Amino acid sequence: MSKEFNKTINKLDKILDKTHDGVDEDINQLNKKLEYFEKNLIKQWLYVLVWIIATIALYWWDGTSWYFWILAVFTTIITVLMSLSKKIMARVKSKLEATEANYEILKQHQEEKDNYENDVPENDFNEPQQILEKLLNKLEVIAEQHGELYDTVCRENMSDAVIKKFVLNQQNYSLINDFGLHEEQGNQSVKNALDQYINAISIFASEQNIHQLEQRLEIFQDEDVFTNDGQSMDEFFGWLDEDDLSNYA
Repeated sequence: MSKEFNKTINKLDKILDKTHDGVDEDINQLNKKLEYFEKNLIKQWLYVLVWIIATIALYWWDGTSWYFWILAVFTTIITVLMSLSKKIMARVKSKLEATEANYEILKQHQEEKDNYENDVPENDFNEPQQILEKLLNKLEVIAEQHGELYDTVCRENMSDAVIKKFVLNQQNYSLINDFGLHEEQGNQSVKNALDQYINAISIFASEQNIHQLEQRLEIFQDEDVFTNDGQSMDEFFGWLDEDDLSNYA
């Protein structure tokens, strides 16, 4: 096999290595190259067969003369090189098939992702709804590791924090450290999430001159806001009527 053929095989092998590393290569173009080299390999084997026949014919015609041995050694070398080239071709073909299979899987996953994203309706939330949505999504993530977040004690503690600090705007109130979760890390995560929400929604209410308790409660208990998995604020905080605010006085 010619040096150019070997060089191209190695180049194709490197391209496939890059493809495995995530480089976007044209699979169809690689298949065409592989088909070309397979045909070329068959042609090369025909040449080798001619050399073998010529070597045998020379042996029968002139015995083991010096030029017979030269031809025999040359034919042997060519045969070995062709065998190695066949192994290289098989390795390249195997790698290409694996790459193509992986590429098809990635395309399938991408299509499923695109279909999912197209099926999910876009939320046209206003600013306070976006702030509440972010809080609910954070609590949902925390609940995945700390299921007791849905317990009555924890829900009441979280509700008290938002009612006192935001709805009633009690300036002297500070968030508690223990919301009823079993682990300190879980309690701290809840505290951080509530603190971020209260700060953000308080700034919004102040800028919009929203000071009435009923308005603030309505902003907090927005039934149109859901988490990514469809949970509402009621599932994390419970529900309060306006008359219940008198219990916090």
